[in-house]
Amino acid sequence: MKRLFYIFTAFFLAVSCEAKPQTGPTENVPLEVNKTEFEFDADGGEDSFVIKATEKPSIVGRYDWCTVKSSAFESHSMTVSLTVSENKTADERNADFSIVCGSEKKYVKVHQAGKTVVPEDPASFLDEPALPDNKAIAFVKKLGFGWNLGNQMDAQNNGVSGETFWGNAKCTQATMDGIKAKGFSTVRIPVTWMGHIGAAPDYKIEDAWLDRVAEIAGYAKKAGLNAIVNIHHDDSPSAGWLCVHKASANAEYKAEMFAKYTAMWKQIAEKFKNEGEWLIFEGYNELQDGNWGWGGNLTDGGKQYAIINELAQTFVTTVRSVGGANADRYLSVLGYSANPSFTMENLALPEDTAKDRLVVSVHFYDPGSYALGQNDAYTEWGHTGTAGKKDPNHSEKNVIDTFKALKEKYIDNNIPLYIGECGAVNRSDERAKSFQRYWFEFIFKAARAYGLSPVIWDNGAKGTGNESFGFINHSDGSYINDSKPVLDVAKKAWTSTDSAYTLKSVYDNAPL
Repeated sequence: MKRLFYIFTAFFLAVSCEAKPQTGPTENVPLEVNKTEFEFDADGGEDSFVIKATEKPSIVGRYDWCTVKSSAFESHSMTVSLTVSENKTADERNADFSIVCGSEKKYVKVHQAGKTVVPEDPASFLDEPALPDNKAIAFVKKLGFGWNLGNQMDAQNNGVSGETFWGNAKCTQATMDGIKAKGFSTVRIPVTWMGHIGAAPDYKIEDAWLDRVAEIAGYAKKAGLNAIVNIHHDDSPSAGWLCVHKASANAEYKAEMFAKYTAMWKQIAEKFKNEGEWLIFEGYNELQDGNWGWGGNLTDGGKQYAIINELAQTFVTTVRSVGGANADRYLSVLGYSANPSFTMENLALPEDTAKDRLVVSVHFYDPGSYALGQNDAYTEWGHTGTAGKKDPNHSEKNVIDTFKALKEKYIDNNIPLYIGECGAVNRSDERAKSFQRYWFEFIFKAARAYGLSPVIWDNGAKGTGNESFGFINHSDGSYINDSKPVLDVAKKAWTSTDSAYTLKSVYDNAPL
C-alpha cells in the first residue's frame, strides 16, 4: 500500500536568562517588545522586533516555517529577525512565541495567509474520453468491479503466514457467494508464502498451504468470479525474502532470491495449469525498499528498477514454461511500489510468447493523507471539502491527470490495466462518511471513464480511521461497518451506462 506521510513537528526550546557578571547593581529594565503581532501573505518574507529587558531574555517556540534569529544583547536590548517561508497551501498558519525574562513574559504572534487557490474549471478536465475498441478494454470489462480478500492469506507473524493471524476468520464458499451477490466480478487473493517454503534448491511449497490457496480460488470459481492470485508480503522490506534493495546490492542474495522466486512460480503454475481464463496470476505486490518510492530508488542509478524488470521477465518466462492453460494465461506485473508514476516511468514490459496477454497493475490510495486515514489528519476530500479538513494539494484533477496518463500509456496501446488496490478508510461521523462515498464514486467513475478496472482493498478491519478498510465479513460475505452505501455507490459509478450519469454530474453533486 501506497503510503504518503505528512509530519508536523512543533517543539519548545527554552534558553535561560543569561545574566552577565556585574560589578555593580543591575539596572532594572521592564520587559518590553516593540511589536507583538505580525501579518505575512502567502509569499512569506522578513520582519523584526526589538526586545528590552534587564537581562538577556529567552525566546520560547520553534516552527519549521517561521524562524527567529537574535542579535547580541547589548545595553539591555536586542533585535530579533523573523523569517517566514512561502506558504504553498491554502491553509493559514500561526506561530506563537513567548518572550521570557525571570517572572516577566510577553507574547509575539505571527500569522500567515494561505495561498489563494484559483478554483479549477471543471470543464477543463471532466470531459470523458472515447475508449478504444481493443482487447485491453475487453479485458477490463471482463475483470469489472473487484474486491480484495486482504489481510487473509497474506497475513503473517514472525515470518510465517497464516490465514487468521490478523483477525479475520477463515474464508468460506459463502464469502465468495456474498461477493458475487453484491455485484463484484473479480476477487484478488493476496497470498504470503513465507513460512511455508522449503529449503534450497527445491524451495518446495508446503502442500497444505498451496492446497488452501487453491481451495479459496475454487470458491471464487464456483461463485462465478474471476480470481487474481499473487505473491504478496514476501516482498516486505523488513521481514520478507523478495527484497529488491538487497538484491540490487548483493549478487549472492540476488541469485538465491531469483532461484526461490522461479521455483515458487513453477509450483504455483503447476498447481493451476488446468484452470482457465478465470484465473489471473500477479507476479508480486508492492516491491520497494521501505520508503515507498522516496528512498534508494532515487539515488541508486536505477538498480532497484532493473531488479523489478528482471523479476517481471522471470515471472512471465517461468509461468509460460509450465504449459497447460499457463501458455496463454493473463499475467500481471507491477512497477515500483505499485505507484502509477513510478510504473509508467520505469516498468519495462516483459517479452512474452503469448500475444496480448500481459496486464499492468497499479495501486491507488491518493491522497494517502486522506485515503489511508493516517491519524485522521484529513476527513474530507475534493473541491467542496472544508479548508483544513482536506489535503490542499490533491483534488479531483489529480485523479484525472493520473488516470489519463495511465490510459494513454497502456490502454491506448492495447495493454490492459487494473487498479489492484484502492480505497478510502471508513469514517465515524456522517459528514466524513459523505466524503468517503464521494471519493469512491468519483474515483470509480473516473476509472470507468478511462478504462481501468478498480479492485477495492478490504482488510476486514472493523472500526474507523487509520487503515480501517473493512467492508465485507471475510467469513460469510455479509456487510460490516455500514459499508453498503459505500459499495453501492462504487458499483454504480463503475457499472452504470446511464448517459446522464457522468463525471461532471458526480462532481456537481459532491457533498456541501
